[in-house]
Amino acid sequence: MDLKRYTYADARDVRSLFLDIHDEVYANDPDPFHSRERFSYFVDLRSAGEDWLCVSG
Repeated sequence: MDLKRYTYADARDVRSLFLDIHDEVYANDPDPFHSRERFSYFVDLRSAGEDWLCVSG
């Protein structure tokens, strides 16, 4: 498995990747809790901190 590490400096570049993955996972879920808009709010909120770190694989 190829693991990639993202930091605060990468957040803007990987934002659309995270949102696209979220959309695919919740494509058939009508619950507004899982909306793209709601998730994007949390992505922006959490990734705004300089100590933010994410690993994807």
